[in-house]
Amino acid sequence: MTKEGKFKEPAVIGAVLDLGHCLNLTDYASKDILQKGYEILVLKHEMLDLPLPKNCVLDEGGYTLLRDLDCAVIQQIHMFNEEENLPSFDSVRGVFTEGKPAYPGAGFREKTHIQIC
Repeated sequence: MTKEGKFKEPAVIGAVLDLGHCLNLTDYASKDILQKGYEILVLKHEMLDLPLPKNCVLDEGGYTLLRDLDCAVIQQIHMFNEEENLPSFDSVRGVFTEGKPAYPGAGFREKTHIQIC
């Protein structure tokens, strides 16, 4: 590493992650969990006369970069599991399709990535 904090020779580091009991949003079955979490969130907000959080579009490509609604749904799922004495999720894994098409007509996007929390 140089004095400026830059690496002279880049390297790749491998890792094995144990996600434990994971809410895997890449799994089709997670759709039902997400929908239930959203439904409960809507009911709670209606009971308290509060507006639902919203996802915000912030980049020039029109892609969602600030996901307040999605975060609230995930938090609601965690609360539901705790309230119902269900196993808590150790991690959440999801795919985020973002950015411009990688090439004309592409289904692939420039900034698509997987996040693990």
